[in-house]
Amino acid sequence: MLFLIDYDRVSGSVITIQRFDDSERTAAENARLELELKLNRQGTQREVVLLEAPSEHALRRTHRRYFEDLASLTKRVNKHPVWDPDWAGGGVKEKNQEQIALGKELMQFGADLLLRSLSSAPDDAANHSVLAVLFRQGLVALDAVMIALEEAAVPASQVHLRVQMETRWGLIYALRDPGKWGRHIYVSSLREQRLWAARLVPGTPEFDTYEDSRRMIEAGGGQSTKGDNRDFIDAIDAILTRPENASINAEFKRFEAKWRHPAPWFFDGNVPQASRIRSVGGLARAVGCKGEYDTLYRHSSYYVHGGFTGTSLRYEDQGVMISAIRSPEGWRQAFLLSVSLAIDSFRRVIEHYRPGETQSFSSRYVQHWRSIIQKTPDAQVVIQRIVNR
Repeated sequence: MLFLIDYDRVSGSVITIQRFDDSERTAAENARLELELKLNRQGTQREVVLLEAPSEHALRRTHRRYFEDLASLTKRVNKHPVWDPDWAGGGVKEKNQEQIALGKELMQFGADLLLRSLSSAPDDAANHSVLAVLFRQGLVALDAVMIALEEAAVPASQVHLRVQMETRWGLIYALRDPGKWGRHIYVSSLREQRLWAARLVPGTPEFDTYEDSRRMIEAGGGQSTKGDNRDFIDAIDAILTRPENASINAEFKRFEAKWRHPAPWFFDGNVPQASRIRSVGGLARAVGCKGEYDTLYRHSSYYVHGGFTGTSLRYEDQGVMISAIRSPEGWRQAFLLSVSLAIDSFRRVIEHYRPGETQSFSSRYVQHWRSIIQKTPDAQVVIQRIVNR
């Protein structure tokens, strides 16, 4: 059966519920559209959903939030104070079905867009690098965020949100001149491959600097690798000395000699000193995202570096309160940020590589994605935290 529900999130109550047989799906979808248009004309903010279940009893069991008041729902608290995945994930899968499905749809759209863009982009290493490195890595991060959110691992999603932000800034910057910056990515990547290859060749400076890591691998029962990669290194050197790569490689060498670490791909030693970008923060400023870097990126960095008490514990009269590892708290905010970053990246790639798809992309967002995004529910939970004295 199909059930069309008009739900008031403010009062936490069902206004109307209409029932349709499976054979009446078209009528149900038309009724949903008519109801949404009516509420929009009235300026009324309510949640309209069309759900499928074998019976109304099953619907009330699988979608409890529409039929139980907040007091009843918040009685469902975690059994383990630090890690209770069944409690955390169960609530999310009840309340956020549409958003979880949208995350998967966005991933499929992005993966298809990557292939379409590669087919129409100039067939060179520079454009390959912009799309298959920066844009693809943004999709990897989006996929990881959505997997984490489906399991209510909101803290873990922050790690991948940071990657989404960083790759989007890089994409914005690279799309200003894909021929130049894609080449920078390509040369930077070759230099990184050369470094790893040299670390496996005894007698090289790179091999000696890798000694601490090699001891750690062997202490853990692993086997460190050694080998003669000189032919591979020579092949990379031959590519790096080509005219289109040589000047960039020389810039990166000078940077590394001065700062004692590899140059980021977005570094350009040929521009005035004040315009040179040496850090992710500088990259964010260069693309007009300083506010995003100072707030959202900084917040996500707490989960990456693990050195901030605010995301892990707090002190109260009872003792030390430790945050749950999995929790739906902050689910809506994490989802909205991830989706926003992804859709903006899609738009920029389409405008540059697939301009003929701009209108259809905008229509898809307005007619389908936007309504699902706007009605993303807030988490309404009670969390019992561990107390240590």
